[in-house]
Amino acid sequence: MKYLFLVLYCYLATSMKGQETNLDCGLLQAAVKTNIFQDRFNICKDTEDVFILDTTRSFATCLLEDICNNHLFVYYDKLDNTKKDRIEIYRIDRKKDLFTLFFHRLSTGAVLILKLKYVRKKAKLIDYKVGAF
Repeated sequence: MKYLFLVLYCYLATSMKGQETNLDCGLLQAAVKTNIFQDRFNICKDTEDVFILDTTRSFATCLLEDICNNHLFVYYDKLDNTKKDRIEIYRIDRKKDLFTLFFHRLSTGAVLILKLKYVRKKAKLIDYKVGAF
């Protein structure tokens, strides 16, 4: 029985290694500033504020700069259904300095996957994929 607990503890400890609860807000800001993000989710065409639901809670305390005179708000309360036209961050993968952020706009079904290289608060878009649910 002791060995079972030891194996379970080792598994949990190694599976949590490298996971961060709060990522740098600059990563999310860089993702939102990319032309593909703005085009895919019509950020500059709409005049309404943009609400980003962070289901991963990685950017819970971020305050983002305005894009195209639209205010950007990040929140993580999944139960708040008042913001129907929100953009959801539903997954983040990390391999060293490469981050893959998965976005989904609930009202249109639009999906965007951004792969960014983020080092020393500088981001570079490596690749992206678009789709729809």
